[in-house]
Amino acid sequence: MTICDDSFRSSRPFEGEPAASLGPPLTASARLPYARPTLRILSMDELNAISPTHFLSVKYLFTSDVNSLERESFVEEHLPGATFAKYRLISDILPRTDQHMDVVIVSGNDSNRLASFMKVNLPILRRTPVLAVGSTLSPRRRAELLRLGYDDVVNVGNLSGDEFAARVIAICRRHRMTRQIERDLSEFHQTINRVCAYDAPSGAQRRVIEVLVRAKGGVCSYGVLRNTLAGDYYDASLSNLRVVIHNIKRHLRGEARIENVRSEGYKLVAPPAPFDVPQAGHPEPPA
Repeated sequence: MTICDDSFRSSRPFEGEPAASLGPPLTASARLPYARPTLRILSMDELNAISPTHFLSVKYLFTSDVNSLERESFVEEHLPGATFAKYRLISDILPRTDQHMDVVIVSGNDSNRLASFMKVNLPILRRTPVLAVGSTLSPRRRAELLRLGYDDVVNVGNLSGDEFAARVIAICRRHRMTRQIERDLSEFHQTINRVCAYDAPSGAQRRVIEVLVRAKGGVCSYGVLRNTLAGDYYDASLSNLRVVIHNIKRHLRGEARIENVRSEGYKLVAPPAPFDVPQAGHPEPPA
C-alpha cells in the first residue's frame, strides 16, 4: 500500500497573517515549479496497525456470572477500535440502538439463556451476524446453539485472540456478501419487471432478456446471445437471434427498447427505476 505525500504549498496567506509577508505577487515567469507527489510504501507495522475491526460496531449483550468480566476484557482487547454498545441481558427482549450494528455478541455461560434469546430474536437477527461467547460451554451445548441460529459459538479459554478476531471478521464479511447478492438479485428482477412481463416471453426469449439485463446497458455481442439460444437451437444463427429479438420487442414495456449496435451486438435500454420516497414516521427498526 502506498500513500501520497503532496509537498505543494499554497500561496494564500494563513488566517491572521498579512498578505505583505508573502512578498510581491508572482508573475507568470516566476511561478512555483510543479512538485510531483512522492509515494511512500507503508511498513508492515503500519499496515498491521490498521485493523479491520476498527470499522466494526458491536452490540455486546452479557449475563452476570463469575467469568463475565474475563469475557468482556477478552472481546474488547481483540477487537481493537470497535465501537461497543453494551447491555446487560435481563430478558429475551433485544435492546434497540439508534445506529446500525455490524455484529451482535452474546456473552454468558448459561446455555439455556442463550438458547432462549436466540429463539425469540431469530426473525430480527436473521440478517445480522450473531456470536455466542462463553467460558465453560460444552461441545454439545455449542452444537445446540449453532443449530438454533448462532453464526459461531466459542469458549474464551479455548481460543486465541487472533483467531477470535478472524472469525468475527470472516462472519461479517460473509453476511455483507450475502446482503449484496440479495440486493443485486432484487435489482435484477425489478429491472426485468420494468422491461417486460416476465411470464409473457418464451423460455429462449427470457434467457436473452436476462443476458441483456445483466449487461446493465452495455452491448452484448452476437456470439454471447447466440450461445444463450443454444439450448433451443442446434446451431443458433444470426437469423435465429434476429427473430428472437424481434419477438422480444413485442413484449417490452413503456420506454424500454433493444438497440442493434452494428457489427457488435444488441443492448437493452431500460427505463430508469422510480425514485422511492420513504414514508415519514415508519423508519426501519435498527438491530
